[in-house]
Amino acid sequence: MLGSPSGRRLVFVDTGAWFGLGDDTDQHHAPAMRTRRLLASERAILVTSNFVIAETHALAIQRNGRDRALLQLRSLLSGTIRREPVLPEDEERAVAIIEQYRDKAFSYTDATSFTIMRRHRITRAFTFDRHFQQFGLTTLGLDG
Repeated sequence: MLGSPSGRRLVFVDTGAWFGLGDDTDQHHAPAMRTRRLLASERAILVTSNFVIAETHALAIQRNGRDRALLQLRSLLSGTIRREPVLPEDEERAVAIIEQYRDKAFSYTDATSFTIMRRHRITRAFTFDRHFQQFGLTTLGLDG
């Protein structure tokens, strides 16, 4: 399990938050920056997954082109965030979540994020995706 040194809280960061932080033309840029400052003041430990990083890169290519997407990818990979790999067990649990919540349109990446958050007892997500709320998690960014 991920450690939380000196009582610092873990926060899972989703694709929309990374994209909002990295693109000043994104609709979520201002609330993303406010939320990032709040998390920095709390000295929160930011956690994300390899799937979220891949999804963020794909979104950045689509919206901003290859070169800007590469810059954002390098920034994510060189940062101080904790990158948590999606394990085979997480993938199995993700499929079970998607099957269980038939009334929700959870993506595979969302569901793997939920399993990582459960595995590490992370209850807060920095996201602009309401699916995290629908799954019962506390979200930061959505209302900011």
